[in-house]
Amino acid sequence: MSENETKQQLELVVAEGFEAQLPKEIPCNIEEIIKALDEEVLPKYLSRLYSDDQLSEARADHATLKKWVDAVDGARKQYEKIYTKPFKEFKDKIKLATDRVQTAMRKVNEQIAVIEGKAKSRNREFCLAYFESVVGDLKYIITYEQIEDAKWYNLSVKDTERKKAIDEKLTKIRSDLNLIDYYAKQDENMELVRVFYLRNFDLSGAVAAVNEINDDKDRISAVLRANRPVETNREQGRSETRDERETALKPNDEAIFTIRFEVEGTEKELVALKKFLKENGIEYKAIN
Repeated sequence: MSENETKQQLELVVAEGFEAQLPKEIPCNIEEIIKALDEEVLPKYLSRLYSDDQLSEARADHATLKKWVDAVDGARKQYEKIYTKPFKEFKDKIKLATDRVQTAMRKVNEQIAVIEGKAKSRNREFCLAYFESVVGDLKYIITYEQIEDAKWYNLSVKDTERKKAIDEKLTKIRSDLNLIDYYAKQDENMELVRVFYLRNFDLSGAVAAVNEINDDKDRISAVLRANRPVETNREQGRSETRDERETALKPNDEAIFTIRFEVEGTEKELVALKKFLKENGIEYKAIN
């Protein structure tokens, strides 16, 4: 059977003139009922006010109205089943057919996934081999996994495009490292920038991280300076400690104060704090 014959055989065809056989409306006297409700029945219920001793009458009226609603709505449900029965059967048969086709679709799609997976693996091997051939002086600094992009392996991407993307990434890294080397001669912070840069090769992010560390150092220094006179006042009136007695014996030395405080921060912030304290000769110990 040819493709056209198969297509023709599987094409859904609904009998011509089917729509004309459907009733435009379900013939009934609902319009007359609505008119009677609006003009005669409902006004007496809507305008009536029940007194406290008319509770039984109010309940009886409510039951009468509910009985009418249940009866009319029950008729609607009955005729709804009759009216929609052909469509429900039609829908169920359509679903039966589409479910069978989707089963075949899933089987085909599984094979597509396997074929595409093999092709993507070959494309990754191509990219890795090309990377190793051009990485050059960056061989011991960067790994392929640090720069790879899953989009390179798509079947729609050409080998020339893959090479170009890898070249652009390596060129950018070389340019960034050259820039760091240039400014390292003028700014000692650039060595720390290099450390952060080599983590994810984001120069602006590395600079921002180092600036944040320096800002933290400045804030810590400001806190320490601000607390020194306060701690001096707190120490007034206390018995002399060993450090205070030693200070009294050495009037020409700069006074030494003890500050007890808790620090909260990220790992890199705490490392930076520790380094700062060591560089400035500030002794510290854990608080028990």
